[in-house]
Amino acid sequence: MQTSRFLAFVALAGTATVASAQAPLFFDGFLTDNLAQPAQNFRGFYLWNVTDGTVDLLGNNLLGNAPIGGRFVNLGGSTGNPGRFSTRLPIVFLPGVKYNISFEYASANGKYNRASLTIGSRVFRVAAQSKALRTYTTTVQFSLPTTASLVFQGEESRGHIAIDNVLVTPEIQLPNTP
Repeated sequence: MQTSRFLAFVALAGTATVASAQAPLFFDGFLTDNLAQPAQNFRGFYLWNVTDGTVDLLGNNLLGNAPIGGRFVNLGGSTGNPGRFSTRLPIVFLPGVKYNISFEYASANGKYNRASLTIGSRVFRVAAQSKALRTYTTTVQFSLPTTASLVFQGEESRGHIAIDNVLVTPEIQLPNTP
């Protein structure tokens, strides 16, 4: 009986190890920025830099255009000059490892808008014309060690894409052991 309990514990511990191996490498839902208060032309993000324009930290139907519950970032800002929104610290991508990149997005103003996400030399584009929330997911893999920031950019004059819940998760394959 003691042996079966021990084996059950080992099996459970092994399962926990597999689950923790796929823990997020990066996540931000923008709930702690600015003490969770909305702000236009906001630059005080904990995990992000804003350059070359402005972004807005919105939510709770501020300006009547909140497509997402909680907080989200409008890449178009309120000045008409979409900001470059990049992670403060770069992420280290190991060679041969697949990384799932996902985020939620919508049109912040209900009109046709576009934005891009750049990771190193790779560029991914999204477009939305509805406030309905969608999830964008892609997988990246690098052949050499790569250090890169996640860089979001709303397109000029059509950059009002709202983003939320930015997530980077490695797909780590653990060896099978008897």
